[in-house]
Amino acid sequence: MSTKGFKTLAEAISTSRKKLGITQRELSRRTNIDNNTIAKIEKGERKKPNVLSLKKLAFALDIDSDKLLKLAGYTKEEIKIANDDASVNAFQRRDDKKIVLLSEVLVEAEKKNEAYNIVMELIDNYDLSTLKVMKNKSKKEIEDLKTGLKYIKEDIQKQLNNYDEYKRRKEKNGNKQS
Repeated sequence: MSTKGFKTLAEAISTSRKKLGITQRELSRRTNIDNNTIAKIEKGERKKPNVLSLKKLAFALDIDSDKLLKLAGYTKEEIKIANDDASVNAFQRRDDKKIVLLSEVLVEAEKKNEAYNIVMELIDNYDLSTLKVMKNKSKKEIEDLKTGLKYIKEDIQKQLNNYDEYKRRKEKNGNKQS
């Protein structure tokens, strides 16, 4: 879809959304942008929403993000800076079809990485026999569960290694661009 012919950001968002046949609520669900924010943009009450929101809206509505940013009043220099930041690239998740930014995925990955480290430490250091759910378990059942936890720990370690490798590649690529 093109933003050609649109005079305002409000017109571009509202018209494009209606052409797709979706409600403001559905657009909100897809982009994870508050429904009231979308309504205010369409009414012209939010003239210059943040770049991240505009990138998500552009992706969801199949609008050129540069043109949308321009309609919102961003300068060519600001648009170039926004486009040089890979973390504001939008894409659609396969599982729930929501539009997300790479930066959001990275924050989620960092939180998941922390949780993995906590679980690893618990597996290594916690006495399973002290858990309430283990009260009526035999020694054999507890040993079987420990074996299962060992496999879970191996899977978690693979995830941690993959994440560490990703971070190393990202840092290496970032240093090349400097």
